[in-house]
Amino acid sequence: MDLSHDGFTVSFGGADTLAPPNVVVRGAPASVTVGVTPAHPCNAVDIVYRVDDGLAQTLSAWELRTDYLANVQYFRAQFPKFVRGSRVDYCPVAHCAGGVQVPAPGREHELMATFALADAPQVAAAPRGEAAPRGEAAPQTDAASQVAAEPAGRREQQFHADLTHMASVRVQLEPPFVFGETPEGFHAAFHVDGGTLSGEPLTGVIRDNSVIELRVRPGGLGLADMHLTALTQRQELVSITLPGKIDFGGSGYQRFAVENSATGLFQMMAIVETGERELERLNRVGLLAVGCFDLNQRVVTFDLLQTATTRMK
Repeated sequence: MDLSHDGFTVSFGGADTLAPPNVVVRGAPASVTVGVTPAHPCNAVDIVYRVDDGLAQTLSAWELRTDYLANVQYFRAQFPKFVRGSRVDYCPVAHCAGGVQVPAPGREHELMATFALADAPQVAAAPRGEAAPRGEAAPQTDAASQVAAEPAGRREQQFHADLTHMASVRVQLEPPFVFGETPEGFHAAFHVDGGTLSGEPLTGVIRDNSVIELRVRPGGLGLADMHLTALTQRQELVSITLPGKIDFGGSGYQRFAVENSATGLFQMMAIVETGERELERLNRVGLLAVGCFDLNQRVVTFDLLQTATTRMK
């Protein structure tokens, strides 16, 4: 879909600007990539969305990369994990150079895209050893079912992963913007006040357009979405996304929501994306982030570890 106004165009739902599928499983992640033409350092993108016919809410997108040849600037936004509702309507809103808004003010609610929310499909399995009804073929058994049916003592490790240190990251945070209590936990967002990235080939700085969203549940478990943009010493733009959990301990909710002093360790999957040809291989590698979120110091530190997986005989 393309939206245009005053010489600027916003695109989403294409090959380079992926939108959520028509149906998203409740609780599953979903994101949208938005292209803005022409590119400009002052461009910014928000996502206006509503669940069913509820109140409109706004989600900030982070800058992903710029295709200078095509003059397109790409942004990405991660939707919250919806656990309720049956439909999400959304529309990207770009704030472009010169104060231009695309779509024009007042039209964003007329140009909503939609995806449905559904429960994960339930797969019913017949009890082991039960015969199929007469005249029907016996259900096929996949490898996972066979493994589950085997006695625990017969299960063996199938894969091995080696970890190689790729980079060390330190991110300084601004004071949090507190949304307060939500059904998913106590919600706060942190804008990044700079940071460093040290490794090979990733050495550079963390840009201050990065953001971290965090929801801490009453049991002290934090659900984090970290969206970091790095600029290497060779002026290469790299997006680093870390979705996962932070364990703040049994008293973590109190320390996070009331005392503003929570500290917790984490192990998360890390996704690196870049349009730079010299770093293109990073789009394919598996990465693990191991680190610490320290609200006392308002700093996040972690190591990026590259994983290499082999199948065991």
